[in-house]
Amino acid sequence: MLILDALIPVPEAVSRRAWECAFELGAEHFNTIGSPAVWHWLQDVVVQRDPRHVTWAECRALFRMHRQLRPVRA
Repeated sequence: MLILDALIPVPEAVSRRAWECAFELGAEHFNTIGSPAVWHWLQDVVVQRDPRHVTWAECRALFRMHRQLRPVRA
């Protein structure tokens, strides 16, 4: 856990949206993601983690990855 996570917890709406990004991207084939390791990490976030326990660093990575792979919002 980073110091930021200890000082300022991730708001539930933000961590939930990041978890949803992991869920959506994890549903893709790992070739779409570009890395089997990243795909497995996405699967781990979705299957093993509660949406309220996504860290700030994970939120940042998930939002960035989602924007790169899905630039147009539905």
